[in-house]
Amino acid sequence: MVATRDRAHLLAGCLDALQLALRPGDELLVVDSAGSDDATRRLCEARGVQVLRVDRPGTSRARNAGWRATTAPLVAFTDDDCRPAPGWAEALAGALAEHDLVTGRVVADRAVAAPVSLLDDPVARDLVEPYGHGANCALRRNLLERVGGFDERLGPGTPGRAAEDADLLRRALAAGARGRYEPAAVVVHQQWRTRGQALRLSFEYGRGATASGVSLRQAFWRDALLAAGRDLRAGYVTGVAAGLLRAFGAVRGAARRRGRR
Repeated sequence: MVATRDRAHLLAGCLDALQLALRPGDELLVVDSAGSDDATRRLCEARGVQVLRVDRPGTSRARNAGWRATTAPLVAFTDDDCRPAPGWAEALAGALAEHDLVTGRVVADRAVAAPVSLLDDPVARDLVEPYGHGANCALRRNLLERVGGFDERLGPGTPGRAAEDADLLRRALAAGARGRYEPAAVVVHQQWRTRGQALRLSFEYGRGATASGVSLRQAFWRDALLAAGRDLRAGYVTGVAAGLLRAFGAVRGAARRRGRR
């Protein structure tokens, strides 16, 4: 399933890749998240791809509408700016034979100064805490039903802005789900953002983390400042800036969470 909004130029490449990544009989659904025009619908109709439109924006809302519109027992998610590699669906389904949820590898299409949303880890592992991205994950349908799907207050298009995937994984694991990181399931993430846009996203990731319930200590210290320190020692200036912005975002997210309470 692919959620998208006003990015038909990116979605076209995703659909091309999915033709080679899906197995015969797999269902493909695109959810148009309140797009401002009909470009997504026209693209999907031209490709013979099922498209569902939701009238309010929000990635989490679109993903929930998508999996609820199907009857598939296994549901996989990727993003319009990702290109699943051949064998992607087979690797996810294989891991789900013995697990309830699985995340996979996310690699860059090219080298950039400020890469976004990557997880290039070659080592498979069982999950005891959230590890992976919504751009490359799959869950059993009954698990999605049990935990209520994605939190629609989080993710792109919402005040929470981010962390909807980590939040879902955290709740699923807390509910007793068996999780697996499977590096054989690969998607290639298109690094289309400018350096400034990528750095802005670091702030949103920090804000989303604490807004979703991650402790300020973890989001501010372990995930942000410690990472910035490692990048400082390595001479990676952009990484330092990203870490500091993530730390600032974590503080803002924590303040928002307290205000909401």
